[in-house]
Parts: sequence; C-alpha cells; structure tokens
Amino acid sequence: MAIATPPTQVPLAPSLPVHRSIGRCALWYILSGGGWALAWLHDTLRELGQARLRDLHATRMTWLLMVPLVNLWVVLVAWREVDAFDRETGGTGFSPGLYVALTLLPGGFLFTFPDVQSRLNAAWRRRAGATGIAEAPLGTLGTVMVGIGVGWMVLVVVGTLALMFFWVSLGLGLPETSGGV
Repeated sequence: MAIATPPTQVPLAPSLPVHRSIGRCALWYILSGGGWALAWLHDTLRELGQARLRDLHATRMTWLLMVPLVNLWVVLVAWREVDAFDRETGGTGFSPGLYVALTLLPGGFLFTFPDVQSRLNAAWRRRAGATGIAEAPLGTLGTVMVGIGVGWMVLVVVGTLALMFFWVSLGLGLPETSGGV
C-alpha cells in the first residue's frame, strides 16, 4: 500500500495586486514622522515575496532598517526586488544602486521613493491585466506607526501650549521677537 505524501505548500500570490498612491504614501510618512517607512518596507517585501514565490525575510529586513548604515543595504535589497519585479512584468527597470546614492543627497528621497513606488504600482497593474487592482490597506504596523507619529505631534503641540500658558501665568508675558535693527 502506497503512502500518499501531502503536496508541498507554496506561498500564494495576493488575490489582487496592490496599489499605493503616492499622495497617500506621503501623507502616512508625514503623519508618522517617518516611521511609516518601516511598514512600507515590510508590506512591500511581503507582497513581492508572495508574488515572486520567494521568502524575502520581510520582518528581519524591517528590523535591520533601523540599524544605521545597514539600512542603506536594506533599502538597496528592497529596491533590487522592486526592480526585478518591474522587469519581470515588462517594465524598463531602474538602477537601485544609483537610487540609493541619490537618496543620500539632500532632498533625494523626494525623487527616489515616489519613483520607486510608481514603478511598483505600474508593475502590479501590468501583472493584474484585466483582473483589476486594489488600493493597499494601511495594515497593523502602518496604523501603529501613524498613531505614534500623530501622538508625538499632539504631545508637542499640547506641551508647547502648556509651556506658554505657564509662562504667561507667571506674569512674564510671551517672549518678544527682535524686529531687527
């Protein structure tokens, strides 16, 4: 009697490719004080890993993103995966190494990240064909990072107002600004 072996488990591709609008990415990034980049990296590597049937170690890479200098390598690896996915779906690709170098320039991130995200969105659209594409949800890690960022912003505003109230209550008035010469 032959013993049947169970089929090997292969990670399934997402049911619908995902799209992240550049404006929404910028909003989450600003509201989180930059922390949303961790959620973006984790979710993007997880989705690309599922689509390309590879384990990209999304959680490990997300932790490594917080280590100075190592984070440049993590971004390079992530953007290489985006480039490979872009090329696999018929895109022109880009130079991940050059993009990481441009990110180091003042304001370079304002060019590189939106371009990488738009290339990723285009690759998902090409892969989806006629099946459609869904807007990516914020996700748990993204929600936590945005919550922390908004919490800090509220704390700074409330703290500043409390300090001003305390200053005025001591009868010292608001600090004067020098009008120049």
